[in-house]
Amino acid sequence: MSLFVKIGCYAVAAVFAAFLLKMEGTPVQIIIAAIGAFAVIMTIITIIQQREDKKSFTDAQRLKDGMIFTSEKESLRYEKWLERRKPQFPGKNMKSDLIARFRRPRIAAELFGAFALVPVLLMLFKERSEGKEEPGVIYIVIGGMILLICLAAAEIFGVKARRFYLCFTDRPDFRLIEQDYMRGEIIGQPAEWLSLGGRYLILMTPKYAVAVPRSEVSRVCRAQLLKDQCSGAALTDGDVFFIRVYAASGAAYFIHMSKFNTQYAFDLLERSGLPADSTIEIR
Repeated sequence: MSLFVKIGCYAVAAVFAAFLLKMEGTPVQIIIAAIGAFAVIMTIITIIQQREDKKSFTDAQRLKDGMIFTSEKESLRYEKWLERRKPQFPGKNMKSDLIARFRRPRIAAELFGAFALVPVLLMLFKERSEGKEEPGVIYIVIGGMILLICLAAAEIFGVKARRFYLCFTDRPDFRLIEQDYMRGEIIGQPAEWLSLGGRYLILMTPKYAVAVPRSEVSRVCRAQLLKDQCSGAALTDGDVFFIRVYAASGAAYFIHMSKFNTQYAFDLLERSGLPADSTIEIR
Protein backbone atom coordinates (compact mmCIF):
# COMPACT_ATOMS: atom_id res chain seq x y z
CA MET A 1 0.00 0.00 0.00
CA SER A 2 1.47 3.35 -1.07
CA LEU A 3 1.92 6.31 1.25
CA PHE A 4 -0.83 8.37 -0.44
CA VAL A 5 -3.34 5.54 -0.19
CA LYS A 6 -2.58 5.16 3.51
CA ILE A 7 -3.03 8.91 4.10
CA GLY A 8 -6.34 8.79 2.21
CA CYS A 9 -7.59 5.92 4.35
CA TYR A 10 -6.59 7.72 7.52
CA ALA A 11 -8.37 10.91 6.35
CA VAL A 12 -11.59 9.01 5.58
CA ALA A 13 -11.43 7.32 9.00
CA ALA A 14 -10.89 10.72 10.70
CA VAL A 15 -13.84 12.33 8.89
CA PHE A 16 -16.09 9.41 9.75
CA ALA A 17 -15.04 9.55 13.42
CA ALA A 18 -15.66 13.33 13.48
CA PHE A 19 -19.15 12.77 12.05
CA LEU A 20 -19.96 10.20 14.74
CA LEU A 21 -18.68 12.51 17.49
CA LYS A 22 -20.75 15.39 16.12
CA MET A 23 -23.84 13.16 16.10
CA GLU A 24 -23.21 12.46 19.79
CA GLY A 25 -23.14 16.21 20.54
CA THR A 26 -19.42 16.44 21.24
CA PRO A 27 -18.09 20.04 21.25
CA VAL A 28 -16.24 21.14 18.09
CA GLN A 29 -13.07 21.97 20.05
CA ILE A 30 -12.81 18.41 21.35
CA ILE A 31 -13.43 16.98 17.87
CA ILE A 32 -10.65 19.15 16.37
CA ALA A 33 -8.23 18.19 19.18
CA ALA A 34 -9.03 14.48 18.73
CA ILE A 35 -8.53 14.63 14.94
CA GLY A 36 -5.25 16.54 15.43
CA ALA A 37 -3.94 13.95 17.88
CA PHE A 38 -5.01 11.16 15.52
CA ALA A 39 -3.21 12.84 12.62
CA VAL A 40 0.02 13.24 14.61
CA ILE A 41 0.00 9.64 15.81
CA MET A 42 -0.71 8.18 12.36
CA THR A 43 1.97 10.41 10.78
CA ILE A 44 4.57 9.09 13.24
CA ILE A 45 3.48 5.50 12.61
CA THR A 46 3.65 6.02 8.83
CA ILE A 47 7.16 7.51 9.00
CA ILE A 48 8.40 4.62 11.15
CA GLN A 49 6.81 2.10 8.81
CA GLN A 50 8.38 3.71 5.75
CA ARG A 51 11.80 3.49 7.38
CA GLU A 52 11.21 -0.18 8.21
CA ASP A 53 10.18 -0.80 4.60
CA LYS A 54 13.43 0.69 3.34
CA LYS A 55 15.49 -1.31 5.81
CA SER A 56 13.61 -4.52 5.01
CA PHE A 57 14.48 -4.25 1.30
CA THR A 58 18.15 -3.96 2.27
CA ASP A 59 17.86 -6.92 4.65
CA ALA A 60 16.11 -9.05 2.02
CA GLN A 61 18.88 -8.41 -0.51
CA ARG A 62 21.54 -9.08 2.14
CA LEU A 63 19.99 -12.46 2.95
CA LYS A 64 19.74 -13.39 -0.73
CA ASP A 65 23.44 -12.57 -1.07
CA GLY A 66 24.23 -14.97 1.78
CA MET A 67 25.35 -12.33 4.30
CA ILE A 68 23.94 -13.24 7.70
CA PHE A 69 25.59 -10.44 9.69
CA THR A 70 24.29 -6.90 9.38
CA SER A 71 27.53 -5.05 10.18
CA GLU A 72 31.27 -5.39 10.64
CA LYS A 73 30.74 -4.98 14.39
CA GLU A 74 28.49 -8.05 14.47
CA SER A 75 31.06 -10.03 12.49
CA LEU A 76 33.70 -9.15 15.08
CA ARG A 77 31.36 -10.27 17.87
CA TYR A 78 30.95 -13.58 16.06
CA GLU A 79 34.71 -14.03 15.83
CA LYS A 80 35.05 -13.41 19.58
CA TRP A 81 32.21 -15.85 20.20
CA LEU A 82 34.07 -18.48 18.18
CA GLU A 83 37.18 -17.96 20.30
CA ARG A 84 35.21 -18.50 23.53
CA ARG A 85 33.09 -21.37 22.23
CA LYS A 86 33.92 -24.85 23.49
CA PRO A 87 32.88 -27.85 21.37
CA GLN A 88 29.96 -29.84 22.78
CA PHE A 89 30.06 -33.62 22.80
CA PRO A 90 27.55 -36.22 24.10
CA GLY A 91 27.60 -37.70 27.60
CA LYS A 92 28.28 -41.31 28.51
CA ASN A 93 25.61 -42.74 26.19
CA MET A 94 23.02 -41.58 23.68
CA LYS A 95 19.94 -42.26 25.79
CA SER A 96 21.09 -40.34 28.87
CA ASP A 97 22.36 -37.50 26.68
CA LEU A 98 18.97 -37.11 24.98
CA ILE A 99 17.20 -37.09 28.35
CA ALA A 100 19.57 -34.46 29.77
CA ARG A 101 19.29 -32.17 26.73
CA PHE A 102 15.49 -32.32 26.61
CA ARG A 103 15.23 -31.58 30.34
CA ARG A 104 14.32 -27.90 30.80
CA PRO A 105 14.57 -25.48 33.76
CA ARG A 106 10.76 -25.15 33.83
CA ILE A 107 10.67 -28.30 36.00
CA ALA A 108 11.37 -26.11 39.03
CA ALA A 109 8.52 -23.74 38.12
CA GLU A 110 6.09 -26.63 37.64
CA LEU A 111 6.98 -28.21 41.00
CA PHE A 112 6.85 -24.83 42.73
CA GLY A 113 3.41 -24.20 41.24
CA ALA A 114 2.15 -27.58 42.43
CA PHE A 115 3.42 -27.08 46.00
CA ALA A 116 2.14 -23.48 46.05
CA LEU A 117 -1.37 -24.84 45.52
CA VAL A 118 -1.15 -26.99 48.70
CA PRO A 119 -1.99 -24.16 51.16
CA VAL A 120 -4.75 -23.01 48.81
CA LEU A 121 -6.17 -26.53 48.81
CA LEU A 122 -5.99 -26.75 52.62
CA MET A 123 -7.80 -23.44 52.93
CA LEU A 124 -10.51 -24.64 50.54
CA PHE A 125 -10.94 -27.87 52.52
CA LYS A 126 -11.33 -25.83 55.69
CA GLU A 127 -13.95 -23.59 54.10
CA ARG A 128 -15.67 -26.66 52.69
CA SER A 129 -15.94 -28.17 56.16
CA GLU A 130 -17.60 -24.93 57.27
CA GLY A 131 -19.98 -25.06 54.33
CA LYS A 132 -18.55 -21.97 52.64
CA GLU A 133 -16.94 -23.48 49.55
CA GLU A 134 -18.27 -25.46 46.58
CA PRO A 135 -16.55 -28.81 45.83
CA GLY A 136 -16.06 -27.83 42.17
CA VAL A 137 -13.35 -25.29 43.07
CA ILE A 138 -11.51 -27.93 45.09
CA TYR A 139 -11.58 -30.34 42.14
CA ILE A 140 -10.16 -27.64 39.84
CA VAL A 141 -7.25 -26.95 42.24
CA ILE A 142 -6.55 -30.68 42.63
CA GLY A 143 -6.61 -31.09 38.85
CA GLY A 144 -4.15 -28.22 38.46
CA MET A 145 -1.78 -29.79 41.00
CA ILE A 146 -1.93 -33.18 39.28
CA LEU A 147 -1.29 -31.58 35.88
CA LEU A 148 1.76 -29.65 37.10
CA ILE A 149 3.20 -32.72 38.84
CA CYS A 150 2.68 -34.85 35.71
CA LEU A 151 4.39 -32.24 33.53
CA ALA A 152 7.34 -32.06 35.90
CA ALA A 153 7.56 -35.86 36.11
CA ALA A 154 7.55 -36.12 32.30
CA GLU A 155 10.49 -33.72 32.18
CA ILE A 156 12.39 -35.45 34.99
CA PHE A 157 12.03 -38.95 33.55
CA GLY A 158 12.58 -37.76 29.97
CA VAL A 159 9.39 -39.13 28.44
CA LYS A 160 9.89 -37.31 25.13
CA ALA A 161 13.59 -38.20 24.90
CA ARG A 162 12.85 -41.87 25.63
CA ARG A 163 10.17 -41.90 22.92
CA PHE A 164 12.60 -40.49 20.36
CA TYR A 165 15.27 -42.95 21.46
CA LEU A 166 12.85 -45.86 20.95
CA CYS A 167 12.15 -44.58 17.44
CA PHE A 168 15.86 -44.87 16.69
CA THR A 169 16.09 -48.37 18.20
CA ASP A 170 13.42 -49.57 15.74
CA ARG A 171 15.74 -48.86 12.83
CA PRO A 172 17.98 -51.66 11.54
CA ASP A 173 20.97 -49.28 11.49
CA PHE A 174 20.42 -48.15 15.09
CA ARG A 175 23.88 -49.21 16.31
CA LEU A 176 25.56 -47.19 13.57
CA ILE A 177 23.38 -44.17 14.42
CA GLU A 178 24.25 -44.47 18.11
CA GLN A 179 27.98 -44.79 17.41
CA ASP A 180 27.86 -41.79 15.08
CA TYR A 181 25.95 -39.71 17.62
CA MET A 182 28.49 -40.45 20.35
CA ARG A 183 31.38 -39.45 18.08
CA GLY A 184 29.77 -36.36 16.56
CA GLU A 185 29.81 -32.74 17.67
CA ILE A 186 26.63 -31.26 19.15
CA ILE A 187 25.54 -27.85 17.81
CA GLY A 188 22.54 -25.93 19.10
CA GLN A 189 20.69 -25.34 22.33
CA PRO A 190 18.83 -27.63 24.79
CA ALA A 191 15.80 -29.36 23.24
CA GLU A 192 16.87 -28.44 19.69
CA TRP A 193 20.22 -29.38 18.22
CA LEU A 194 22.02 -31.33 15.52
CA SER A 195 24.82 -33.86 15.68
CA LEU A 196 27.30 -34.09 12.83
CA GLY A 197 28.95 -37.48 12.56
CA GLY A 198 30.85 -39.40 9.94
CA ARG A 199 27.85 -41.31 8.58
CA TYR A 200 24.74 -39.44 9.71
CA LEU A 201 23.37 -35.97 10.27
CA ILE A 202 21.14 -36.33 13.34
CA LEU A 203 18.55 -33.63 14.02
CA MET A 204 16.70 -33.38 17.34
CA THR A 205 13.74 -31.03 17.90
CA PRO A 206 10.75 -31.01 20.29
CA LYS A 207 8.59 -32.22 17.37
CA TYR A 208 10.73 -34.85 15.70
CA ALA A 209 14.04 -36.70 15.71
CA VAL A 210 15.64 -37.90 12.50
CA ALA A 211 18.95 -39.39 11.38
CA VAL A 212 19.70 -38.60 7.74
CA PRO A 213 22.57 -40.54 6.13
CA ARG A 214 25.14 -38.12 4.78
CA SER A 215 24.89 -39.75 1.36
CA GLU A 216 21.18 -38.82 1.23
CA VAL A 217 21.62 -35.13 2.09
CA SER A 218 20.98 -33.19 -1.12
CA ARG A 219 21.35 -29.66 0.28
CA VAL A 220 21.89 -27.68 3.47
CA CYS A 221 21.35 -23.96 3.88
CA ARG A 222 20.49 -21.22 6.34
CA ALA A 223 17.05 -19.66 6.67
CA GLN A 224 15.55 -16.67 8.45
CA LEU A 225 11.90 -16.55 9.44
CA LEU A 226 9.62 -13.88 8.00
CA LYS A 227 7.45 -12.26 10.64
CA ASP A 228 5.49 -9.95 8.33
CA GLN A 229 5.06 -8.69 4.79
CA CYS A 230 4.99 -4.96 4.09
CA SER A 231 5.03 -3.35 0.64
CA GLY A 232 6.43 -6.58 -0.79
CA ALA A 233 9.47 -6.44 1.50
CA ALA A 234 10.60 -8.99 4.03
CA LEU A 235 10.47 -7.78 7.61
CA THR A 236 12.64 -10.26 9.44
CA ASP A 237 13.13 -11.15 13.08
CA GLY A 238 16.88 -11.31 13.66
CA ASP A 239 16.57 -13.91 16.44
CA VAL A 240 14.74 -16.56 14.39
CA PHE A 241 17.29 -18.46 12.31
CA PHE A 242 17.33 -22.03 11.06
CA ILE A 243 19.52 -24.65 9.50
CA ARG A 244 17.52 -26.38 6.76
CA VAL A 245 18.42 -29.86 5.56
CA TYR A 246 17.01 -31.28 2.32
CA ALA A 247 17.10 -35.03 1.77
CA ALA A 248 17.24 -36.84 -1.59
CA SER A 249 13.79 -38.28 -0.82
CA GLY A 250 12.33 -34.76 -0.99
CA ALA A 251 11.91 -34.37 2.78
CA ALA A 252 13.03 -31.11 4.39
CA TYR A 253 14.00 -30.63 8.03
CA PHE A 254 14.93 -27.55 10.02
CA ILE A 255 16.65 -26.76 13.31
CA HIS A 256 16.00 -23.46 15.08
CA MET A 257 19.23 -21.89 16.38
CA SER A 258 20.69 -18.57 17.45
CA LYS A 259 22.31 -16.51 14.71
CA PHE A 260 25.87 -17.39 15.77
CA ASN A 261 25.08 -21.11 16.11
CA THR A 262 23.41 -21.05 12.70
CA GLN A 263 26.50 -19.62 11.04
CA TYR A 264 28.83 -21.98 12.93
CA ALA A 265 26.73 -25.03 12.05
CA PHE A 266 26.55 -24.02 8.39
CA ASP A 267 30.33 -23.54 8.18
CA LEU A 268 30.90 -26.91 9.84
CA LEU A 269 28.44 -28.69 7.53
CA GLU A 270 30.04 -27.05 4.49
CA ARG A 271 33.56 -28.01 5.58
CA SER A 272 32.47 -31.59 6.20
CA GLY A 273 31.71 -31.98 2.48
CA LEU A 274 27.92 -31.76 2.51
CA PRO A 275 26.32 -29.88 -0.42
CA ALA A 276 25.86 -26.39 1.08
CA ASP A 277 24.06 -23.43 -0.47
CA SER A 278 25.28 -20.05 0.77
CA THR A 279 21.96 -18.30 -0.05
CA ILE A 280 19.87 -17.61 3.03
CA GLU A 281 16.25 -18.65 2.51
CA ILE A 282 13.56 -16.20 3.57
CA ARG A 283 10.57 -18.08 5.00
